[in-house]
Amino acid sequence: MKLTGMEPRACARRCGTIRFRGLPIIVAASLFFVALTPDALAEENGSKSADQIRVEEMRANAATLGEAGRLEDAVRAAEQAVAFSERTFGPQHPEFAHSLTALGYLLEEVGRPDGAVPLYRQALEIRIDSHGRDHPDVAESLNDLGIVADIEGHFDEAAEFYGQAVDIWLRTRGLDHEDVAVGSRNLAAVLRELGRLDEAEELLDRALGIYQRIQGFDPLDEADAHISIAELYAGGERGEDALTSFREALAIREKVLGPEHGDTATVVYEIAALLERLGRREEAEPLYLRVLAIDEKVFGADHANVAADLRNLGILYRDMDRLDAAEAYLNRSLAALERRLGPDHLEVAARLDDLADLYLRMFRLTEVSPLYRRGLEIRQANLEPDDPKIAQNLTRLGAALNAVARSAEAAP
Repeated sequence: MKLTGMEPRACARRCGTIRFRGLPIIVAASLFFVALTPDALAEENGSKSADQIRVEEMRANAATLGEAGRLEDAVRAAEQAVAFSERTFGPQHPEFAHSLTALGYLLEEVGRPDGAVPLYRQALEIRIDSHGRDHPDVAESLNDLGIVADIEGHFDEAAEFYGQAVDIWLRTRGLDHEDVAVGSRNLAAVLRELGRLDEAEELLDRALGIYQRIQGFDPLDEADAHISIAELYAGGERGEDALTSFREALAIREKVLGPEHGDTATVVYEIAALLERLGRREEAEPLYLRVLAIDEKVFGADHANVAADLRNLGILYRDMDRLDAAEAYLNRSLAALERRLGPDHLEVAARLDDLADLYLRMFRLTEVSPLYRRGLEIRQANLEPDDPKIAQNLTRLGAALNAVARSAEAAP
């Protein structure tokens, strides 16, 4: 998933649909320790050998290091757990497969998915040999392989892995299980990428129904399912249905997280952006203002989200022909970026373009070319000479200079 620096809110949105394991990668590696109370853990450990307890502790230590941000140390600890598992239990034992999987999660976390794939494949083979094909651990390995294929853009391959995982979970877990909901959401996401929207909608409806029927699920999972459905509807030009689903998600996040949480602001942004796209700019305005207020409070005035919020309002006001307000917000966005990134960053050049385009609309022609010229200097300093953005900048600058010249000729 490629994100540009001026789309932090888009990042937050897409992070809601990035592929799921049900827990963050580094937490999943130590699920056993997260899920059990100390008393339950002691009881559970009573049925396990000292070596099993030891390797679980090693995997938990790796996950703890990962949660603390010490990812390379976490990888090394997970590698030690793999070596211990193979040496102690043998290369065909389920404990070895668990350790391979935990290491794979951490390799993904440090940006090395190519290293994770052979580990997931090896774990899959071990689990099939140990348990047969219809086993939840086999589905987990298939889901892991699907995630990597998905992130790398191999959507047909990902759909195959996800589909197999969901089928196994349905047979072994039953319909109303979190794994089925997780797998259905993953499969729906790639089917959406493949244009199979009806199938994706059916899967998302299934996941949402599971979250709504079964007690004990995190309500934020239900909110995320609403968001996924809303994005599907928005992409399929079902704007009103998308708004309904986004508002369902917003109500849950407001209740669980509070009205001023950053994740709440993300949904407010989604609703505002969709309303703007539908031409309902007056309805979008107060929502964009709410997002800005939350982000300034949560992140501070110079955060990337705040700069994006200011730009969103500037563009909205430009399109509403409220040009003075547009100028004020675009200037604030530019200033926030300059403070955050420095005056010579490529994103600063993009905001200079926004202002120049606005001044053209306002017929303030003499103020246009200096902005395009400064943007050109920034791009020439940061890009290769044949980059198309430089050519586009030169074209805009030339047009602006010609407009000034024509205006001067026409003056009495």
